[in-house]
Amino acid sequence: MADDNDYGDLLWVDDDPTVLRALHDAFPGSAVAETGINALVLLRTRVVQGSPYRVMAADVVMPDMNGVELCQRARVISPRTRRALITGRFEIDAEAAVNAARASLLLRKPFDMDTVRAAIAELRQRTGDSAPKLQAVSEDVIKEAALAHQEACSELERCSVGAAASFDLPTGVIRRPR
Repeated sequence: MADDNDYGDLLWVDDDPTVLRALHDAFPGSAVAETGINALVLLRTRVVQGSPYRVMAADVVMPDMNGVELCQRARVISPRTRRALITGRFEIDAEAAVNAARASLLLRKPFDMDTVRAAIAELRQRTGDSAPKLQAVSEDVIKEAALAHQEACSELERCSVGAAASFDLPTGVIRRPR
């Protein structure tokens, strides 16, 4: 298994940059995405590269795509990736959301980082020796990755209208001014 302190196999998805920064600081090397579309691009890219994320945790409420929908799509793209939901809204029916997303757990904001670390460690452990490297990539996966890239470019163009948006190439995050 990978070093327990190397979190390059972990993807956080939240539209709040402060939350992402805190999670990235607590889990060095982890990837972050501010939108569901960015997360799908990162997931597909890692699948194509043969090293899918072991764990993805997504905020339930986001503007472009909610966390339940993202988890459902992520399951198709990267079925071995464990999924978790994040929420700060207590009115959300946690059991229904986790079941609909086919997620393994729900993390509540505000976070207790020790609890989050323990939950993420358990999810990473459940995936065994990380998701196996893929020997061959199907044409369908390559087409999906190309489509995701086009969607991300379209999203960037849409975000750029009337406001400057930036695309962080290493993380694949589209940042919009708030």
